[in-house]
Amino acid sequence: MLLVMLRQTPNLLKDIELIKENELSIFLFTILMELKFLIVLDDICTNDDWLKFVRPFADAANGSRVTITTRDSKVASEVDPWSHPLNLMQLTEEDTWALFLNKAFPENSSENNLNNVKAEILSLCRGLPMAIVLLGGLLSTVKLSE
Repeated sequence: MLLVMLRQTPNLLKDIELIKENELSIFLFTILMELKFLIVLDDICTNDDWLKFVRPFADAANGSRVTITTRDSKVASEVDPWSHPLNLMQLTEEDTWALFLNKAFPENSSENNLNNVKAEILSLCRGLPMAIVLLGGLLSTVKLSE
């Protein structure tokens, strides 16, 4: 992830893939201190995951911000105990199915040939938009008979 972030900054390093993780983190920190940034880290699952990324974002005195999304309110409160996390509701089954069909069959979102697996798809997605879009996008690349 550090490499992905560094590739999106104006850095001049060659062979950046060969640099150790700790050095990459320090380098990203020095770059970010010169920039004003907004970084969104999606689906941070544990506090340990956050701690892997916290060092480069240590100083927000220049107005920069880091926003995280997580399904675990404990992670959100550990990352920033002074914040007020926004709890998003899961999608209803109807909204889940509509979004899934829209992603899986963009040209014909009223596809009904999946009714035999509808309950399984709904249980896999659990009303989570990211899971719905991922599964729908995956199924959009295969033929329905497959």
